[in-house]
Amino acid sequence: MQNAKCRMQTECRMQQNAECKMQNAECKCKMQDAKRRMQDAARRRRNAGSPMLTFRYRTSRADEGQRLDALLGRWLSEALARPLSRSAVRRLLIAGAVVVGDRPVRRPGFLIAAGVRITARLDPERMTFASDGDARGSAVTPAVLFEDEALLAVSKPAGLLTHRAADPGRDDLFSVVCSLLAARRDRPAGSRPPYLAIHHRLDRETSGIVLFAKAKEANEGLARQFAARTVRKTYVAIVSTPGGPPPREWVVRNRLSPVGSGRRARVGSVREGGEEAETAFRLLEWQKPAALVQAHPL
Repeated sequence: MQNAKCRMQTECRMQQNAECKMQNAECKCKMQDAKRRMQDAARRRRNAGSPMLTFRYRTSRADEGQRLDALLGRWLSEALARPLSRSAVRRLLIAGAVVVGDRPVRRPGFLIAAGVRITARLDPERMTFASDGDARGSAVTPAVLFEDEALLAVSKPAGLLTHRAADPGRDDLFSVVCSLLAARRDRPAGSRPPYLAIHHRLDRETSGIVLFAKAKEANEGLARQFAARTVRKTYVAIVSTPGGPPPREWVVRNRLSPVGSGRRARVGSVREGGEEAETAFRLLEWQKPAALVQAHPL
């Protein structure tokens, strides 16, 4: 009798536990459903307060051969009366918010043809704009210092990368110059994208002259000159001199290698490994506590 009573009590407890688990599961499902409804309502409120705008543009012969991201940056910046950041343009493309002809295009480097309709849908309140003086914005136009059929020399502003970066949201001089050449009105209709090559770089925070080759023959000649170190480079910098005025001339010899990672990555001096580097310095002017110096890599 007692064993039967114990079995009945055990079965009752098991049934109660099962009922509790079912109630907990049901409550959990109701909470998840309520959370989803709240999120959907919040999303609808945001969309109601931030209406989407549709922009339409039909390309001309002057646009033919341009990169889609470069054209979008200029066109939407004019339409919004504010310089749109390159990262914002990339996000629009990745989200499928840009339609070329009758299909979405997500590739920033897509080359534009003449007579094509482009449609973009966006929320201006959520877009990021390039701040005034920010060299990474889409409004960057480097000054052309020299140009002929073979070579092009431009002035790179500080804050702009020379080469294309792994981060597609960061602007670079090479892409900007490519877009400028492709946008020229004197280019024949239906011509291929302009040829452009580069053999040297300046750090992001360094301003100065960058030389491009516009023809394969010129590129081969530049490659030989840079390999033979017959190209003379000269830098001007302001340096801190806490120990007093430096000598009129001196030479620094060390080894250089990439140090750090991510956004802090840079080329720095290392004790072992790396490449040998030798730079000659000349004092141009000294006013405590800084000096203006000229640097010439040997």
